[in-house]
Amino acid sequence: MQLQEQAALADHTLITKMKEMHPAWLDHSLLSKRQDIMHQILTHTHSLLSAANNIRSLLAHELKEIQDGQAALNGYHRQTNPSQYGGIINDSH
Repeated sequence: MQLQEQAALADHTLITKMKEMHPAWLDHSLLSKRQDIMHQILTHTHSLLSAANNIRSLLAHELKEIQDGQAALNGYHRQTNPSQYGGIINDSH
């Protein structure tokens, strides 16, 4: 976002200087093409940012589920002699 703000400021300065030097340059086809490319870059940047945020959210959710599962598994203890404790899980191989 900070770089986009810097680019916008640089564009504003460039256009101001061009108006001062020769106003007809503002109608030049290359300047219009540059503006179109900058708009495409901005659009793609927003799409990429949205996709990155979605992936980050998905990974955070998956990580939370893994941590919750690990916490649940930590509650189970292996019994060497299940009949001693009345459990049904054993170490049979």
